[in-house]
This record gives sequence, C-alpha cells and structure tokens, in this order.
Amino acid sequence: MTRSPLIRLLYARICALFCLWLAAGPGAAETQDLAETHEVSRGQMLLAADYAVCLGRLTALLQHSWLIQDPLADALELRRDWVRALYDATRLPLPGETQAGRELNMMLRIRAKRDQLALLETGSFNDDARRARLAETTAMNQLFTCHRMINR
Repeated sequence: MTRSPLIRLLYARICALFCLWLAAGPGAAETQDLAETHEVSRGQMLLAADYAVCLGRLTALLQHSWLIQDPLADALELRRDWVRALYDATRLPLPGETQAGRELNMMLRIRAKRDQLALLETGSFNDDARRARLAETTAMNQLFTCHRMINR
C-alpha cells in the first residue's frame, strides 16, 4: 500500500532526527533502546493515521446513512464509536511527538471523510449508472479495508 506524501515526509523527518541523535554518540544500549522506542512510536503513529482515515470514512458512511434514512445507522454509529475509541487510544502523546503529527491525523481524517462522502453521494445520486456503480464499488472497497483492519 502506498503511503501519502505527507506520511512519507513525516517518516523522513523522524528518520533524520533519529540519525542526528545517533550522530551525537549515545552508547550501544541507549541506541538499541532508542531504536525500539522509535519503531514502537513509528508503528503507533502509522496505526493512528490508519485509524484516523477509517474514522473519517465511517463518519461519512454514518452521515450518508442518516441522509438516506438507513435503518442500520444505529449499528454503524456503534462501529464508528468503536473506531473512535481505537483512534483515541493510538493517538496518545508519544515522547517527541509534535503538534504536526496530531494535525496530520486530523487532516487525514477530514480528507477521508470528504472523499468517502463524495463517493457515497455519487454512488447514490448520480444519473450516470456506470459512474455511480464505480463510485459505490470504490467506497465499499475502502470501507472493507477498514473493516479488515479493525477485525484483525
């Protein structure tokens, strides 16, 4: 899966800071501890970003369900609240985390919500049947990706 340019930029900055810290000359044990902390932090940041995207997508699906008066909206709301709890748990402040990381997650969440809502609206209300079918398929594939991540 290809990461967005912002995530790659964030990863590059983290790696650069890590290399600068290593150049400062910590001991071997401290280097290993930092490497383990870096991997955990990086993994948690990427997981938080994935949950942010899924939270945005599920929020869009919930809004769309309310719009079309879907009877499954209550179940979707419970699912969205579950993803919100996972997202909140993974976005706890980490040592060395900056405001930029938190802003990146918020941006990813908003963008995912906007894009998912556009796909759902196109799938439901577009007059072009082919375009509506493609939008609906894409939206469901993206939601299935989130479903797999949550249920792993």
